[in-house]
Amino acid sequence: MNSRRGEKINYFSVGPFGEEIINGNSEKLIDMCEQNSLNRLNGYFKHQMIHQYTWQQDTQELRFIIDYIIAKCNSGLNFQFVSVFREMNVGIEHYLVKAKINEMDQRITLQTVQ
Repeated sequence: MNSRRGEKINYFSVGPFGEEIINGNSEKLIDMCEQNSLNRLNGYFKHQMIHQYTWQQDTQELRFIIDYIIAKCNSGLNFQFVSVFREMNVGIEHYLVKAKINEMDQRITLQTVQ
């Protein structure tokens, strides 16, 4: 589903940073994320556009954000950043998307049953 992210501030699942253009698949992905309490994390971290594009075709000078890190809103994970890993060439027009994750401190209080 080659969805282009777009900057849709009215949607919780998208984030404020990214391309201005969206397509029909973008709307479907936004709806799916909204309905299932998911976030597309690429748009929550500000980077230069060159570090946000996940797909590039040099011959036609096309660049899009179409690959994502998606996580449950209340996953208990603390994402430090999401960025494109441009240094690795995987032999296709896509770039790898990387995320740095720290586990949040989740203290569980056990209650004794009397």
